[in-house]
Amino acid sequence: MRVLLSLFAAGALLAAGPAAAGEKEPVKTSVLKVGAVAYSPDSVNVFRGMRHYFAKNNKPIEFVLYSTYDLLNDALEKGQVDVAWNSPLGHAKFHLKAGDSQALVMRDVDVDYRVKLVVRKDADVATLADLAGKAMVFGSCDSADATVLPVHFLKKDGVDFGKVKIVSLHNEVDEVGCPCHSQNHVLAALLKGRGQAGILSAGLWKKLQADKPDQAAHFKEVWTSPPFSHCVFTARKDLAADWKGQKAVVLIFLGTDCPVSNFYAPEHARLAKVFAEKGVVFYGIHADPDVTAAAAARHAADYRLPFPVLLDPAQAVTRQTGVRVVPSAVVLSPDGQVLYRGRVDDRYNAAGVRREVPTTHELEDALKAVLAGKAPPVAETKAFGCPLPEPAKSR
Repeated sequence: MRVLLSLFAAGALLAAGPAAAGEKEPVKTSVLKVGAVAYSPDSVNVFRGMRHYFAKNNKPIEFVLYSTYDLLNDALEKGQVDVAWNSPLGHAKFHLKAGDSQALVMRDVDVDYRVKLVVRKDADVATLADLAGKAMVFGSCDSADATVLPVHFLKKDGVDFGKVKIVSLHNEVDEVGCPCHSQNHVLAALLKGRGQAGILSAGLWKKLQADKPDQAAHFKEVWTSPPFSHCVFTARKDLAADWKGQKAVVLIFLGTDCPVSNFYAPEHARLAKVFAEKGVVFYGIHADPDVTAAAAARHAADYRLPFPVLLDPAQAVTRQTGVRVVPSAVVLSPDGQVLYRGRVDDRYNAAGVRREVPTTHELEDALKAVLAGKAPPVAETKAFGCPLPEPAKSR
């Protein structure tokens, strides 16, 4: 399993507090240039908010807006921007064009993204086979989430698009001059009766049912796509990251209210300090969706944790690493391979009984082995502590 370590390069997206609780604020770094596509007038407000959020977390950015993903990726390749907020197709095209790339980070709402095929109730469509002879509305023909991937999945499920009338909004603009490529434009076309079926994101369909039940009452869903990845922050392969040149990365999964996790805080801090000078970088992870950034920052300060603490409310990183309880430790290679997963030592057992002095030191032994160019003596142990709560429901 390979974990996207570059997630932490853009730590301000998930950062809960200062890089080292109790120490001085880190010196501000050079400004990161982030490019994006101005898909609507709201784009400016979105990135103003993002710039403010990054600045509060000592990660100053400036944003540059482009009219198309091709222009955005051309700027990324030329070094005119450092990071591009890309569509799935835009990211894939840049990766092929540049020969390599980094996927830095995704929002939780863009992980395990799904779309729905909704149809008008008066269209007499109960199954995918009933789409034959009907009109289906699509937005941009190069939109991965609205067109490319849904068409791919629908074909795999037996839809013959040779028998479906396609209504494309690709070259149309709305009343304010924006291209009619979004799922909101598809919904508007369906409401006007320009077609009987269309693709909406699961989130938009849920919001429509909650906020505008009178409009939702005209439709029903007949198909849900498999999960896929949506928008992602793309970087060139040579973009520096905090762990570049490090020997290993350690993720410590924490719990603010877990007594076992809090008991181990001094050991977490000791190991982080000991191995920092040897080329190992530590990160704390809070996978509890109820833990706010402020609460995590207070916890880090109270327990004097000398490493960055990040939030994973949707438990994307938690799932990738296979962690189920806190505290747990995961050792990763610089390219994201899981080298060790489990407990710090054997002071706690399954019954919750604690011994005063450990007889084994699995995390420390794993790190010593990695630094010596060897595999950890044990790749996995069972961690004992507090079970993780359910992840945040983002869709």
